[in-house]
Amino acid sequence: MDGTAVGAGEKDGPDEPADHDEDEQVEEGSGRGHQSALSLMDWLILYTITLSINFSNPFSNPDDAVPTESLLNVTKTSDARAIEQDRIAVCAQGIRTAFRMKTFFTALLAALILHTTAAHAQVLVYRISFSDAHGINYESFNGGYFAAPLLGGAGTFLLTSNDGARILTQSDGGGRLFTAVSGGEKKSVIAAQTGGGTAGGAMVALGDINHTLQVQSPIATISIRVAKILTGTAVSADDESTTTDAPTDGSLGSAGFSQVHFTLDEAQTKAANQAGKSLSQALEQLKLQLEREGYSAPAPVATPVVTIPTGQ
Repeated sequence: MDGTAVGAGEKDGPDEPADHDEDEQVEEGSGRGHQSALSLMDWLILYTITLSINFSNPFSNPDDAVPTESLLNVTKTSDARAIEQDRIAVCAQGIRTAFRMKTFFTALLAALILHTTAAHAQVLVYRISFSDAHGINYESFNGGYFAAPLLGGAGTFLLTSNDGARILTQSDGGGRLFTAVSGGEKKSVIAAQTGGGTAGGAMVALGDINHTLQVQSPIATISIRVAKILTGTAVSADDESTTTDAPTDGSLGSAGFSQVHFTLDEAQTKAANQAGKSLSQALEQLKLQLEREGYSAPAPVATPVVTIPTGQ
């Protein structure tokens, strides 16, 4: 004990409760430390026991409470035992109810985790079309697919074009699907940035979340509100200042814009989810569909071989 405690111990009787108060403070402090370690489920159990005791205790209502004088006059041991047994029974019932609630909450939590995991694993597929292209030296894509996680996030474009051949261009993680909210209004948005080097561009489309989609997978069936149609604009420009292969017709640079439309492909969406396909697996299936339509990735440009004569 430190010096302050010794000094307090040398005083007369009236000051002795100070040591008792100090002990109570230490006990209260340790109690708070113990309570802070309780989990949320423990608090629910304690709260349920408290409710069970309060609602079952015949003396919990102030209007029906037995006067203190009457309680003091109770002399029969059997009555005291009966009251104690009633309290024990109430506590036991509260504990049983609490553990039932714990089982219920555990099952509910597991269901929520399963539902969220299933939603993240599922895929949303949109068919893309382009129209009303305007610009100079500008060739717009003519269609394709966009696939993304059901709840939004990074998605992949499969874009098609007919520039002398049926070309398929894939942009992994090139776009994002998300929900924009303002007050009571919600919009589904697909956004992307395009280009590289001196070329640059962007694509933005949005639509009302007004369609209920029910998708099934091997582990869950989920109903979710999505946008059935999104419309927007795609723009691009390139000054071609660093090009080494100048066009033979003398043209230089390009710029333009076009309207872009995303339409929910429910058949492809349901097929991918019912088969339990991941996003990458769904994209492989979509690529196969486009290849059947005659589209393919551009062939790599061959590097010309230069032969230097040796003079022999």
